[in-house]
Amino acid sequence: PMQGTARSINVALSVAMVVGEAIRQLG
Repeated sequence: PMQGTARSINVALSVAMVVGEAIRQLG
């Protein structure tokens, strides 16, 4: 169970990073 949660957090972090970069590029 813990592995799935960690993976979800990892994916969320990656998405947040990409979105942050995109916003920075637009801004």
